[in-house]
Amino acid sequence: MKMSVSKNLVAACAAIVFSVTLPSQNADAQAPAIAEPTIDQRIAFYSKKLEQHPTLFVVYTQLAAAYLDKAREDLNPKWLKLAEQNLDKSLKIYANFDAYKGMEVLNAYRHRFAEARRWGEPAYKMVADDYEVLAVLVEADLGLGDIDAAIKRLPPLDSEPQQFHIAVAMANVYKAKHRYTEARKLFLIAEQFANAQGYPYLALWSRTNAAGMLIDSGRAKEALPDLEAATKMRKGDSILRLHWSEYHEGIGEPEKALSIMESMLEDANHPSYHYRAYKLSKKLGYAEKAKAHYAAAEKGYLLPLEQGEIYTLGSLALLYCAADTNLDKALQLAQRNLEFKRDDEAQNALMCVKEKLAAKSKKSSRSTAKGKT
Repeated sequence: MKMSVSKNLVAACAAIVFSVTLPSQNADAQAPAIAEPTIDQRIAFYSKKLEQHPTLFVVYTQLAAAYLDKAREDLNPKWLKLAEQNLDKSLKIYANFDAYKGMEVLNAYRHRFAEARRWGEPAYKMVADDYEVLAVLVEADLGLGDIDAAIKRLPPLDSEPQQFHIAVAMANVYKAKHRYTEARKLFLIAEQFANAQGYPYLALWSRTNAAGMLIDSGRAKEALPDLEAATKMRKGDSILRLHWSEYHEGIGEPEKALSIMESMLEDANHPSYHYRAYKLSKKLGYAEKAKAHYAAAEKGYLLPLEQGEIYTLGSLALLYCAADTNLDKALQLAQRNLEFKRDDEAQNALMCVKEKLAAKSKKSSRSTAKGKT
């Protein structure tokens, strides 16, 4: 799965933001399963608790985590501001680890990776065995294009990881270095940790990413066993369905790839799904479908920007580049994106736009020269 900037929000749910939702490495894996409350129920519960006890600084961080989950669920960035406000309230009462960690994760989600490092580093000093914090710090380093800093935080890359988050972080470093075979091996190790600790969703996520590494390296056909194994774990997972779409495109079945994306859009009107559906529709020559998906993707990417967020800058630049439209605006978006995000995705967005602009300029010059003859 070649990750594009536009799809980064989908990956964030499992790659960056997992630090909010994962249990601690010391959690009792044998605890009986209980029904998970909905996000709205969590928000209502923590809000009521704070009305009764407004100085409970940890509850503010729990409410902030619920708001962040709400932002992921309905894609409205207004919830991110509420998450930040509650973390601020917590910090004003007491400079606590949970609030620092919450700020780290929130800023990573927002693609404000320098800020994520600013909060994550003191958090890690407070609790050095919280490997979730360390993993998000690695994500922030990679988001800033600072692979060397990420490597320094981790055990030697050729060593055997001893913990789930470390395995994932090491895999992400290898992925950033385009060493997909090594990354896949580490995702499979992460799957083993997740299974051993009784966390089936994390096992699914790890196996799905292992498949993604094969697709990334142009070996889509070889990803089939991993995808089938992941499907047995949990058939309807959105990240898995996305990988199935990429698999079908990778083996030359764009119709099936588009069908999966359209079925996913029935469940979640995510702009990155529309972006992928747009490109597939355009590839297949479905002009009306492509037009509709383009409009929906643009609307979805503009919403965060209109509310002061920056995490869709690169996504919108790539959409315009793919459509060969609004290229001057796309250049501004891609350049501004590099102020916050400097990894390959961000660099590729800028390169895409510059190449389109250069081709447009060259074509214009030829037309002018032809008109003078």
